[in-house]
Amino acid sequence: MTPSVEDVTSASGAPARGDPAVLIVGAGPTGLALAAQLISFGTRFRIVDRSLERARESRALAVQARTLELLQSVHLAGALVARGNRTARLVLHFEGGRRAEVRLAGFAAADTRFPFILFVSQAETEALLGSHLTSSSVAAEEERWLNHGACARRSQPIDAA
Repeated sequence: MTPSVEDVTSASGAPARGDPAVLIVGAGPTGLALAAQLISFGTRFRIVDRSLERARESRALAVQARTLELLQSVHLAGALVARGNRTARLVLHFEGGRRAEVRLAGFAAADTRFPFILFVSQAETEALLGSHLTSSSVAAEEERWLNHGACARRSQPIDAA
């Protein structure tokens, strides 16, 4: 049985019991990244989402330098950079075969360890974060609101695929 998010261990290694200190609503990249940071702080939390299904399509194009810096604090930035592309180009095709190319790079600040915008799909980002959380025995919880505010729940490990 996979432990629920209430069973996340504290910084001392002892099980963290009781009510979670933080409720994370949404198990997308932002919620998963927050969960990874909370684990490193030893903070109890609960993740809820409308669906436990991972995104198959990407709703995000790139990851900014500041996000990579935050992911570095939980030792995930290098793995995400390896999955992405530091440069990308947009090719526009017009009627008659004309086309235009735009290089999508060089927009980042120089005062960072990651002076680039990382082009990586949301699915790749979620897979990396999900794998990290699964290795930390964290489960996401699906909530479905029923009639009159009653709520049905189920838990499962975060799908890293």
